[in-house]
Amino acid sequence: MRNFRFTREGAAPALALAFATAPLQVGACEVTGAALLWAYDRCFWEYETDDALHPGVEACVESARAQIRCLGECAAKHQFKARICELARQQQAAEIDPNRCLADDRALGPAVEHGGI
Repeated sequence: MRNFRFTREGAAPALALAFATAPLQVGACEVTGAALLWAYDRCFWEYETDDALHPGVEACVESARAQIRCLGECAAKHQFKARICELARQQQAAEIDPNRCLADDRALGPAVEHGGI
């Protein structure tokens, strides 16, 4: 086994590589709120209900859980919010400005707004 000695010159590239490949810190996401709550809100919009026990909502949320696991919290929240914005535009929801929807840092449904269902 070889002994490695860190020198000033050798440490800088290693540290730069470590920081460049480090994952984003938790909480760095610009979409606030829990991903699962965004999933519920997206599913409420999809099925035009606020009933968490609606069979369509339940199936939608289960699919969203897999999406969260696959994409990660932040990316999933972005997708859920984008879908809500699209549905709001399609449904011509008066309370949501379609031109500012994605840029607005506000909850777009009751689950995120109230911090639970």
